[in-house]
Amino acid sequence: MTTISLTHKNSLLRDAFIVIVSGVFITLIGQCSIPLPFTPIPISFRFQTILLLSIFLGSRRALLAIGFFIALSLPLLLTPTAGYIIGYLIAAALIKPERPVQSFIIGTLVVYACGFAYLTSILGMKQAFLLGIAPFILGDLIKSIIALNILKYVRSCQTIK
Repeated sequence: MTTISLTHKNSLLRDAFIVIVSGVFITLIGQCSIPLPFTPIPISFRFQTILLLSIFLGSRRALLAIGFFIALSLPLLLTPTAGYIIGYLIAAALIKPERPVQSFIIGTLVVYACGFAYLTSILGMKQAFLLGIAPFILGDLIKSIIALNILKYVRSCQTIK
């Protein structure tokens, strides 16, 4: 009985550590963003990082990591990016590690929909699309392809061991 509870405590500590480190990583990766002069939404690698982490960590730990990131970044919920951030939570919940390409497509659509909905309330529908979606489609496609190749590489390294 003691061994089981000690193992359970170690598992909880490991999960807590993974969640905290992942949340801090999401926060830090978002600092590496490129502001665009024509839109309130910067180019960032946070979105693809969250999708990748969701595949690696599973939905439960990914949701906790994103929640921790949000707690660390509360002022972001007062910016035009708030809708995208809420979309991260929904996308992470929908990720299926065994279907990464479909997960990236669904995740992208969910995050875009949430970001678009929030921006529409601020800018109107046309401006929300022109400033919050259109400029990012090609870049997000390229970043997603890179992220999926990283995933493929990491998985191939795991099968070698």
